Amino acid sequence: MWAAVLGLVLGGASLTATATATVGTDADARTPRTERVSTTADGAQLDGASTDGALSGDGRHAAFVTRAPALGCGQYAHCLKVKDLRTGALTGIDLGSGHLYGAPLLSTDGSRVAFTANKRFAAPYLHDRATGTSTRLWPADPPGSNELGAVQAISPDGTRVAYTIGNRNGNQNFRLLYVRDTTTGTDELISAPEEGQKGGASVADDGTRVAYQIGGHSEGPEDRADVFLKEPGTGARTQIDTGLGTGELIRLTNDGRRVLFNARGGLYLHTVRTGSTERVADGRAVSATPDGRHAVLTGADGLRVLDLRTGRGTGIGPADARAARGAVSDNGRAVAFSSASGGLVPDDTNGVGDVFVRHTAAGSGAAADARAPRTERVSLAGDGSQFDGPSREAAISGDGRYVAFATKAPELGCHVNVYTCLVLKDRVTGALTEIPNDGDSSWGTPMLSHDGRYVGHTAGTKAPKPWLYDRETGETVKVAGPETSGVGLLLAVTPDGGRAAYTTGDRFHAAQQLYVRDLRTGANELIDGTTTGADRIGAASLSADGRFLAYRKRSADGGDIVVRDRTTGETAQADAGLGAADGEFVKVSENGRRVLFAADGGTYAYDVRAGAPRKVADTPAKSASGDGRHVVLADGEALTLLDVRTGRRTPVGPGRVEPGAVSAHGRHVAFASDATDLAPDDTNGRTDVFVRRTLPTDTGENKQ
Repeated sequence: MWAAVLGLVLGGASLTATATATVGTDADARTPRTERVSTTADGAQLDGASTDGALSGDGRHAAFVTRAPALGCGQYAHCLKVKDLRTGALTGIDLGSGHLYGAPLLSTDGSRVAFTANKRFAAPYLHDRATGTSTRLWPADPPGSNELGAVQAISPDGTRVAYTIGNRNGNQNFRLLYVRDTTTGTDELISAPEEGQKGGASVADDGTRVAYQIGGHSEGPEDRADVFLKEPGTGARTQIDTGLGTGELIRLTNDGRRVLFNARGGLYLHTVRTGSTERVADGRAVSATPDGRHAVLTGADGLRVLDLRTGRGTGIGPADARAARGAVSDNGRAVAFSSASGGLVPDDTNGVGDVFVRHTAAGSGAAADARAPRTERVSLAGDGSQFDGPSREAAISGDGRYVAFATKAPELGCHVNVYTCLVLKDRVTGALTEIPNDGDSSWGTPMLSHDGRYVGHTAGTKAPKPWLYDRETGETVKVAGPETSGVGLLLAVTPDGGRAAYTTGDRFHAAQQLYVRDLRTGANELIDGTTTGADRIGAASLSADGRFLAYRKRSADGGDIVVRDRTTGETAQADAGLGAADGEFVKVSENGRRVLFAADGGTYAYDVRAGAPRKVADTPAKSASGDGRHVVLADGEALTLLDVRTGRRTPVGPGRVEPGAVSAHGRHVAFASDATDLAPDDTNGRTDVFVRRTLPTDTGENKQ
């Protein structure tokens, strides 16, 4: 009964996820449709049953367990497969003969897969699809006797995995609950054996709260499990299903503010701040989105996805459909499920259970307003064809005509896993120019002069070096002065391309000293000398004439924003009195009067003459226009352009933006996005670079 209530042996609750992406391969991804994912790479149906379907948060990858002989599997030789829903590519996760696999869970981008595998004893694993390696998750010295375990959850970025371990004695199978931090390799004990058998788990994005369930009879013999919320930092633990009998955890929302759980034949929502609990739906939920807005429920009539905010429900699958905890995409628009029904897709004649994905018209996505400013995809070949490789880290020239970006498109001789190319796109003619990188891989965000003639970048995987490319002459110049090691990072280029700020150091610490070099005279000025310990040079920005330099100096406590007048030699701290600087954003306006930076969870404008900062936004900025009037704010992946003078906000799109991504007066913003509905015929299934024309007024920039 305990296993039936919790579905523990080869299941688990998914951890939270944050990214929201448009799901599907059709031009209009909002069209409801069902696709079968348990097929071969060429689309042929399988000759064995498939179950345990799970989706990545972005909806691109589906994982499932199959027994199909066509894939080398069998009744007692299960296979674990991952399907790319855009390309159809099918890859396997194989620990060797004799293993049985159970309900997989995917990170948001599908790059990591957590699963439970059983040969003699079940154990939790984490698979990295980029390296092809699988790691057994087990603490160094767990208390008591432990010989088996199971995965319970994975975080959206794949860096945390919740898992249970125990032994075969009675009800000791799931006596300990741990969270593995893969970035540090540490395992944190969340629940000790004294608390009882552990069920599914879910962790907030910042790791400050963990929800999990424990077997027991706290409210009588019919109460077989309870749901708890714990704060590992303080050790505080609260039961949130008090008075409701048996509770079954579905998930903790990504912000840690709400908990969804099943009890008494319905779905309940617990609000952490107020301590209140309310019933939000009838029926048993099996999965929910990270924000807690959409839930997948099962009943006699099959699966349905329910918008808990509006009450709108959408049918997903037939009565025999089964969905796991990690079965719904982040925006609620796709659900993976298994079914033996033969009428869900054409030509389903194999007579066995398959895994399907249902793309619904539900979800929180919205169609683009046709009257909104135009969005253009620029990561295209010269003939307009799309690349078969991801593109990102885009920067735009001050006049808005040229866009430089990094790409791994194989059409350009780049390599998805090794070699990154840097290209320059002319938005007027469509011409594409590859930037020389000394025969090595380019990395980091490129930087353009106002007219796009000069492109600054860093190249070199083992010994990075700063470079400046002249588009008119085709020449590439080393930025680092001859008295330096040559190894370093490019941080800033003036609008005329005549001066550059860069760091230098060694191959292991390339940001130890900060210099500004006049590329026309060769003069090289040391701005900040050798750093020690945790101190490093971060982002930097130059005024148009090169007189003012602002930069972030990292330290163990976060770092400071420093402003240097290179004419007088005076130095000021722009963020004095504020908290630590947020991220790597700092921008000097071209006239040198204003310094924009992120700190204390907001964006500030520092008046150089008055020597005082002013808060202009409650969200940290990621990029800014050359004149310092416009900044791009990021709320998750939702980008917004803010006019700091008027307060006007203009939506840009879903994606990621880098320093140097806004044109001189804020008319154009370059950004990278995985979304497929921003421009027509975006079917390559890759991250692309786009330009959004955001302002309808004439700013003197290029109108293309």
